[in-house]
Amino acid sequence: TELRCRSPVADATGSGSLVQLDFASAASGVQLFGTPQAEEEVRIWGGMLQLTLADFQRTGSALIDVPDIGAMTEFVADFDVYMGGGAVGGEGISFNMGANIPHTYFDERGAGDHLSVLFLSSEGVVEVWFAGALVARSGDGTLDLNIAAFVPVSISHTEEGLSVLHNGVTLLEGVMLAGWSPASTWMVGFGARTGGS
Repeated sequence: TELRCRSPVADATGSGSLVQLDFASAASGVQLFGTPQAEEEVRIWGGMLQLTLADFQRTGSALIDVPDIGAMTEFVADFDVYMGGGAVGGEGISFNMGANIPHTYFDERGAGDHLSVLFLSSEGVVEVWFAGALVARSGDGTLDLNIAAFVPVSISHTEEGLSVLHNGVTLLEGVMLAGWSPASTWMVGFGARTGGS
């Protein structure tokens, strides 16, 4: 899993910021949260971040501190995600970037009060929420996000807007986020949930 961050000023000066997370050990600086019945299932092991098991009614999340996040007017977040398999379908996963992300478990519906990209596998759609409002949606209920294999995901924000790629397919691009202004209090978070019985 890799989170690459950059800003135009840094690019112009030949400097930048790169954060790489290889999840090689549990002490990787990532805060983990799960529902009481699934708290031990949210973990880092084998080079992976596991948010849920493929079991009924599981919710897990992770919070990541990113250095210099307040200076990042542009960013690229690249990671591989595995959704699917098991006896129960997943509801989805969310990528969140902003302030006020709770230090507790949250799910595919996102958290915080800034950017949330929702991969809603049970609904077959991807949504982008910013400042509490839905700003973009991809899919008409037919997107297959439960692939039961690791697939690449890329979320990027540049002066041309926000783009979302899943498994090599561009789902959204040029999504403008009016008022985009990262602050030093922002964090990055992932949340996921599996379905009910």
